[in-house]
Amino acid sequence: MTAGKHDIVIEQGSDFSLTMNVKQGGVARDLRLKQARGSMRKTYDATTAHNFTFNTLDATGVVLMEMPYATTAQLEQGTYVYDVEIFELFSLVMGYYDNDTESVVFYSSAEVAAIMTHIVQNLNSTTLDGIEFFDIDGSGRTGTTDILDLLTYAATREQVFLDDVTEKYQASYQDSALINKLTTGNVSVLNSTHGENVTRLIQGKVTVEPEVTRS
Repeated sequence: MTAGKHDIVIEQGSDFSLTMNVKQGGVARDLRLKQARGSMRKTYDATTAHNFTFNTLDATGVVLMEMPYATTAQLEQGTYVYDVEIFELFSLVMGYYDNDTESVVFYSSAEVAAIMTHIVQNLNSTTLDGIEFFDIDGSGRTGTTDILDLLTYAATREQVFLDDVTEKYQASYQDSALINKLTTGNVSVLNSTHGENVTRLIQGKVTVEPEVTRS
């Protein structure tokens, strides 16, 4: 998703808020599993930053960016730059870590479908080889909740991805090479220690105007 560009104006000593509606392919993006961060600086490589806060990320793609008056009162008049990112810490639902190449590998839609099929075939198993890759909810066994977690992840991506997962799952798609790699290969469960999945949402200039004085 290409970052949008939008210039904003902030008045010293006033509360600032900006509501953004995030869409992908014209469809509202579900942001319930995401976090957001953003800041403004004199230049993008400046070390001093003034951070925005984010209080709303919902299923309809709404992001509410704010900066309270206590912070804006400390801003110097002038021009700044800002950017906003949405991110999600890596988790096993997204893919796996290949120890041979020391890289993160994200599941394709076909592979998500293959894992769902594998979970169904081994439903409620507590002795499944490589269970850490298939026990998405951490219950100690594979079950329907794990499938729902996979579908929830698929739904956070583009609609084509989710449609493809559903189609392949209904066709009982199976990828034995993937399952074999996860259970016997030199791979590790993907988690937050491996990094995060980041998308730059918006960027632009900030003009800080002086506070309006009242006589």
